[in-house]
Amino acid sequence: MTQRLFVALNLDPPTKLALGRLLTQLPNQSGVAKTKIDNLHLTLQFLGEIDEELIPQIQTILNTAVIHYQPLVLSFTQLGAFPNWVQPHSIWIGISCPSLMKLQDELAQQLIKLVPTMDTKPFQPHLTLARIKSPLSSAELSSIQTIPIASLTNQINHIDLMASELTPRGSIYTCLSQHQLTT
Repeated sequence: MTQRLFVALNLDPPTKLALGRLLTQLPNQSGVAKTKIDNLHLTLQFLGEIDEELIPQIQTILNTAVIHYQPLVLSFTQLGAFPNWVQPHSIWIGISCPSLMKLQDELAQQLIKLVPTMDTKPFQPHLTLARIKSPLSSAELSSIQTIPIASLTNQINHIDLMASELTPRGSIYTCLSQHQLTT
């Protein structure tokens, strides 16, 4: 049997609450699917559909990788849009953390050996705030671009192996294991 898996950094409740306040400033319309506050996370590596028998090996890789890292402090930076602000498909908030790129790269190098079919897109640290399903007016886009980003940080003490179940009502995420960063 398989599970849809990814490696993530899950946020603490105060950070999710602050990001929830930011979400309320996005347009309320059917063409804007805002991310549920409980689902806000930073994906370090999407693995895809994985045979459950590989989960213990994935967990070993995660345990080995985190030994070399102190807790991470994520700083939320600017709002952005994929692929661009002219015709956005998603709105995101960027993340800055000096050692995050190194950790993600190390994880990707180790996990690709076990899961050669995993996603290998370049890592760009961000949280998806909303998916855009129908075009927004230039006024709406302009108002989103000017939403102020308060000074917001989140200390991360572990990385999580997550399962994702796709349902008609959206994704349901389950944490399979936590892997503590060195304190």
